[in-house]
Amino acid sequence: MSGSTVSDALLDAETLRRAGAMFKEGYDPRHGGFGCAPKFPQPGIPSLVLRYAKRFNDDEAAKMVIHTCDTMAAGGIHDQLGGGFARYAVDAEWLVPHFEKMLYDNAQLAQLYLDVFLFSDDIRHANTFAIFWITS
Repeated sequence: MSGSTVSDALLDAETLRRAGAMFKEGYDPRHGGFGCAPKFPQPGIPSLVLRYAKRFNDDEAAKMVIHTCDTMAAGGIHDQLGGGFARYAVDAEWLVPHFEKMLYDNAQLAQLYLDVFLFSDDIRHANTFAIFWITS
């Protein structure tokens, strides 16, 4: 078989640097997140950016992820009473949620907030999902 396949592709340091730089360009410095309204948490993106930040000692990238998690948790997308997060916000500020919760999103967001807690040592990030797991 000639040519390369996806399984032949290597995720080398340069590829990771380019991906991190690309996602950093899409960062919303005012409201956090990556992209514009409607705003989806897309937990895979901040997770990758956090790993990029750790690997390449990029404090700016780490602050982007922490800011994103803080603004999502403080916004209307986060269910302060029942726990978890709505699927997305219809606005750029994370204030007006689309009222449905998706288990697969919340599972990935729980992992993201745990990773951010381990990175930042800020207990608020670990507590973001505490109510959700107790009440579910």
